[in-house]
Amino acid sequence: MVPRTALDLSASPGLIVIYRWRIGVKHLGDFRLTWAAATRDLAPLDSMGSLLAQAQDGIYHAIALWPDRETRDAAFARLQSGYAWPPIETLEPIILDTVQDLWRIHEKGGPVGPPS
Repeated sequence: MVPRTALDLSASPGLIVIYRWRIGVKHLGDFRLTWAAATRDLAPLDSMGSLLAQAQDGIYHAIALWPDRETRDAAFARLQSGYAWPPIETLEPIILDTVQDLWRIHEKGGPVGPPS
């Protein structure tokens, strides 16, 4: 498990990207490890982190937060693509520009992960 660190949540994400996949059960563990490694490696490049979840229809969704599109594009250009992704079906990502951010995680002492 990747250790949690305190994040600067004072800034609002300007760009949200929702990635989607169909992942077979036998590949899920490898996928989760690789996703966590990629998220960790993007942190020094100003990524605001991600959340991986499974929808009721079985499709996995990752919500990745970025300050803006330019930061994301620059980070992806710098990140080495040496990740060993397991066989998965990648669906078209959904890219959202923030219009109004009312998440409570920006409040002082807001959550950084699941409750303990």
